[in-house]
Amino acid sequence: MISIVVPYLSNSRCINICKKYIEQNTVNTYELIEVVDNTDVYAAFNEGAHQAKYDIILLINDDMFVSPGWDELYIKHTTPRSVVTGLLIESGRIPVNYRNVEYDCGKVPEEFDYNKFLSYIKDNPIDELKTNSMGWYMPVAFHRSTYIDYPNDIKYPHPNDVTLLSHMLPAYGFDFKQVGVYTYHIQNFSKDN
Repeated sequence: MISIVVPYLSNSRCINICKKYIEQNTVNTYELIEVVDNTDVYAAFNEGAHQAKYDIILLINDDMFVSPGWDELYIKHTTPRSVVTGLLIESGRIPVNYRNVEYDCGKVPEEFDYNKFLSYIKDNPIDELKTNSMGWYMPVAFHRSTYIDYPNDIKYPHPNDVTLLSHMLPAYGFDFKQVGVYTYHIQNFSKDN
């Protein structure tokens, strides 16, 4: 069972598509914790994580669309004191980080081509698990028993991801794992609608 936390602004153009694919592609029992109109995304993730009732907490942004069975490997490989990420396919709407794959399946929500996304996944299989490896900062899974809050002293867009995942958690002895799960990141943040 998994607690999925998705923060978004009420004017998000992505959230309905995000929720559609979570519902369609999640195999296991889950709860969806929506944190709406909290303008500090890190505080929103913390708020949602504290509401979680299941042991696996998975944080995702509203502009990310999941693939079939995406939850299975996150659940299988998330243990206390672990950080589990997957692999993002990004539209190229903004520069693509070196950790991610640039492949355009739509730059705006209305143009998202789900079949093109599935075709890419089929043609580009990846290993089930890489240890000591981290994909992009979202989606990310934690075990509820060892969840550590995102710091809120540095503001959006990315510094608190770096602070928590690249500095704090390694210092606390967390293991990093990248599972063979693709998620499409349309790079259409709800703040810019």
